Amino acid sequence: CDELIVETTVGAAGQSRVTVPVVVENTQPVEGYVISLGHEPGLALDSIATAGTDADAIGIEFAVARTYPTGGTMGVVFDFDPPYDGQVLPVVPGDTNSLAVFTFIHEPFECDGTAGDSREYNLELVDNVFGTPPLANVLVQGGMSVSPTLVNGTVTFTCQEPGGISYGVGQDTGGEEPELVCAR
Repeated sequence: CDELIVETTVGAAGQSRVTVPVVVENTQPVEGYVISLGHEPGLALDSIATAGTDADAIGIEFAVARTYPTGGTMGVVFDFDPPYDGQVLPVVPGDTNSLAVFTFIHEPFECDGTAGDSREYNLELVDNVFGTPPLANVLVQGGMSVSPTLVNGTVTFTCQEPGGISYGVGQDTGGEEPELVCAR
């Protein structure tokens, strides 16, 4: 069974842009695909790209990305133009192929020492929500559109440590006093 997977991703502290890979575990070669990914409020989808992915390495001849207020879509065909060389995304037994990278933006926020120091958002592969006509998550295999098993993920933004200088005047450091050495 083929799986389309949104990789759960945690951004570095204070990072306002986090990239989330979408990968496929495919049992047949893939000739093309559509990804339709929705997100919760509080995020903004900045971009969708294939640069640097396994799909990009195959040689994409047609790609269309669209962003919407609550998600986005990416459609790809590998062998779209003559001379029709037959490029496909191969099967990698026991591993995945990367298809696209969705970049999300969240305003940085400072740590406050509570459990709210990170913010996690659900990312859901959704069918028939975005596009005209509405698009479904599909893999094209053997010339047919196949509905893969959809595996959702999350993106987590981590707080930014407060800036400035911290002073600890009169605090016990728990260590011994350093020995002063004079050089002559």
